[in-house]
Amino acid sequence: MTMAKNLRTGCSNKGKRTRLMGTGRGRTRVESSLSATLVKRKDLPFWMDMYKDAEMQHQLYAVPMDSAQALSDYLHREKKAFTVWHQDRRIGGFFLSAVAPFIATFGIAVHRDFRGRGYGRSLMALVESTALQEGFRTLRGDVYSDNAASIALLEKCGFRHFIWMEKNIM
Repeated sequence: MTMAKNLRTGCSNKGKRTRLMGTGRGRTRVESSLSATLVKRKDLPFWMDMYKDAEMQHQLYAVPMDSAQALSDYLHREKKAFTVWHQDRRIGGFFLSAVAPFIATFGIAVHRDFRGRGYGRSLMALVESTALQEGFRTLRGDVYSDNAASIALLEKCGFRHFIWMEKNIM
């Protein structure tokens, strides 16, 4: 299932409008105190750990996990990948990938140690802010139909349902 949204309005966090602020060191920061940096080599062990989680494997079967280099190649192939921080701790990540002029697909991930703590809306606000900075006007999130938590989050953030069918041929 694909969910899409025009980026005219942001995903708010508890009714507060999210805004961008410049911070240096290449970070984008929102009111929620989450920030994002482009994935660096030193982030790869975190991403490997995050993607090895059984719940993530169910959703991300196509992500190569045989080496840090394979994961790095995947994260940087035709997309921009970002590590998400809360204060000085990595909590998750997301990627943006252009699929057409002004349209990006995205994926989000929250490390198992930080799930269920209310980071979802703040993370989506950060994704939207970053997408706007990158020149995108519309976001499409690919979500498996059995991922009820992600679907609910995207619906709360104003995304609409589109049908997309997929088959793993490997």
